[in-house]
Amino acid sequence: MTNKPPLTVTGMRLLVLMLAAWNLLRVGASITNWDALLEFASPPGPWYTALTGSFWTLAGLAVWILIRRRYIHSQGVYLLTLYAYVAWWWADRVFISKLPHANNIFAASVTAIVLIAIATDFFNKSATNCFTQRETNEQPTDQQTS
Repeated sequence: MTNKPPLTVTGMRLLVLMLAAWNLLRVGASITNWDALLEFASPPGPWYTALTGSFWTLAGLAVWILIRRRYIHSQGVYLLTLYAYVAWWWADRVFISKLPHANNIFAASVTAIVLIAIATDFFNKSATNCFTQRETNEQPTDQQTS
C-alpha cells in the first residue's frame, strides 16, 4: 500500500489533467467544426488547432502518468512541460493569432501567477520527498542468494 501523495502533487496532477482536457476539447471542436473553420477562420486554420491540441493533450497525459507513477524526474518534466506550454500559448497569442487582444495586462498577470504556482510546486519539499522516497518494504540489494 502506497502513501497518500501530498496536496501539491495532487495539484500538479489536476493542473496537467485540466490542460490535457482543455486541449482535447480544442481537438474535438476543430474536428466537429472543420468546414466552418476552413470557411470563416483566419489562418492558420483547423489543422493547426487540431495538431497543437493533439500534441498538448498527449504531452499532458504523459506528464500525468509520470506524476501518477511517482517517477523520480516528474517534477522537472512537469516544470519544463508547463513552461513550454506557457511559452507556446504566448507565442500563439502574439505571433499566430490575428485577433486583437484587449486584455494583455490581465493575461500577463494571470500568467505570472500561474508561473509562480508552478515554481512553488517544483520547489516544494513534500512534493520532492514524494518523488524520491523509497518503498518501506524493499529488500536490501546486497543479499547473496545460494
